Amino acid sequence: MTQTVRSEAALEALLSDIRACRACGGDFAHEPRPVVQVSSETRLLICGQAPGRRVQESGLPFDDA
Repeated sequence: MTQTVRSEAALEALLSDIRACRACGGDFAHEPRPVVQVSSETRLLICGQAPGRRVQESGLPFDDA
C-alpha cells in the first residue's frame, strides 16, 4: 500500500512538471500546453508530437483528424 501511495504521488509530481513545461514556446498562435492522459496502472506508453488545434482546445490526446 505504501508503495502505491508513493508511486501515485510521484506520478502526480511528474504530471505537474509536464503540464508546467514551456520549453516549446515560440511564435505559436497559442501558449504551449502539454497534453497528457495517464493512469497509474498504464503499462504502455504512446507518445505523439505537435498536436493540432483541436487537441490544444480539448486537452484530449489524438483528438485531431
